[in-house]
Amino acid sequence: MKNCYRFKTLISNYIDKKISFRDRRFFESHRKNCESCSALFASIFKTKVKMHQMPQITVGDEFMTSLRKRILDHKNARILSSQNKNFSLNRIPAFAYAFSSVLVLVIVGFLMMKTSGSVAPQSQQLPVATQQQIDDARQFQQQFDATPGYLAPEQMANTQVDSGLGNEDDPARNFENNLNKVDYQKK
Repeated sequence: MKNCYRFKTLISNYIDKKISFRDRRFFESHRKNCESCSALFASIFKTKVKMHQMPQITVGDEFMTSLRKRILDHKNARILSSQNKNFSLNRIPAFAYAFSSVLVLVIVGFLMMKTSGSVAPQSQQLPVATQQQIDDARQFQQQFDATPGYLAPEQMANTQVDSGLGNEDDPARNFENNLNKVDYQKK
């Protein structure tokens, strides 16, 4: 199949004798082995020979100029008829209709979402879980605002640290308390 395609592309070059040596060897060997390609080549070659045997007809200069004039007149008539037509929906491509309808739907959807969001009643209460979370956040903020932002190093040294390990007899707690009492001044 691939060889047949290549053979068909080389027929014209073979007949016109504008083919490379390598392609000519392929062409001739394929023509001997493939009956359908050989028949196709014979048909095309026979047609070309018969065309060269036909008598040549000469045409006067008047014929060529009148033919060109008729072609131009026909072309100009088509251009004028398309310009003279009034507005017609048939002249608008189908994709323009589809695009405009999608655009209208998007705009309407956007407007509906915009109006539904702005019409919500103001007295609407939040769900209980959300209200509880807001209250917790406010309480945390108040506690955070009441504590100083940064403690000075001397204040940090005198601050009791709760190790969370138990009572005051606990050795870990006593160790931390003793660390807090150490004087950090340079000697």
